[in-house]
Amino acid sequence: MTDSKYPLMVMLVGEQPAPNIFPLAHYKPEKVALVYTDFTEKWARLLKEYLGNQVEQPLLKLSHAYQVKIIQREISDYITNKNCSGDSLIFNLTGGTKTMMLGAYEVARRLKAQAFYYQTQGNISQIYPYNLSQKTPTWGKAVPVTSTLTLDQYLRLYVGKYKPNTLPRDPFESLVHTTLKNISSDYFEVMDSQYLTGIGKDVEVDLLVRLGNTIGVAEIKQKAGKKAIDQLNGVATRVALGTYTKKILISATPLHYNHQVLAKAHRIYPIILESGKNEQLSPGDKDLLISEVRKILSPKS
Repeated sequence: MTDSKYPLMVMLVGEQPAPNIFPLAHYKPEKVALVYTDFTEKWARLLKEYLGNQVEQPLLKLSHAYQVKIIQREISDYITNKNCSGDSLIFNLTGGTKTMMLGAYEVARRLKAQAFYYQTQGNISQIYPYNLSQKTPTWGKAVPVTSTLTLDQYLRLYVGKYKPNTLPRDPFESLVHTTLKNISSDYFEVMDSQYLTGIGKDVEVDLLVRLGNTIGVAEIKQKAGKKAIDQLNGVATRVALGTYTKKILISATPLHYNHQVLAKAHRIYPIILESGKNEQLSPGDKDLLISEVRKILSPKS
């Protein structure tokens, strides 16, 4: 048992599991009820594996993701079977379809429960609480989210299984890894090349980096071009590594103009370290690498 005032948090499971996890440190519910559909069964399974005994059994699989009345009825019946009163419930309305959110909101309103929405924008994460216990719903001040996930936790949530790439590194790639690893801390974390086996056998990333709760995935090449851009776009997708993952292209050679345009169109951040052409990184390029990665991942006002 915890010291939480909420025995049960109702979670709507979507394709982004992080919004289901970050608010837990703030509200500390005793149990969480995962509400999902055929479309999000994968993420419900990953959340169940991640949260373990905190997950209320059985999970609630909705029979329809877009019929509000069906969603309302099935969530309401589930809560009735759990003998939960409104003042013991809190609803996380962030995940799932918009119609799932509408259905869950209406159930929470009828029960006079609490609810909230989690938002990340400009690398800043906040919880927006809603008090539905009165006739007229009210909302409270946004609460900054200070809890973080390690890269290991993030990968387990989004891809499930992964393993390190043990093949010899390109010297330039090793220089980039070493430079960033030298500044690792609880807030700034770096992970070497990994195979994301939960997605596919040969899906590989050169580098993962985390600043707080913002994740970056990097492709590192002596001379980066369209192939490197395609590799980044192939792995850093909404359904693979999440909506807010930053794509970083690190090259020892300036990008061709066409590749600059393509990278910009795909929201890829290039970092050019020209001293890397000689299989070394100058002090200036080391500083540039660190400052650019921090700037890409830092909160924006």
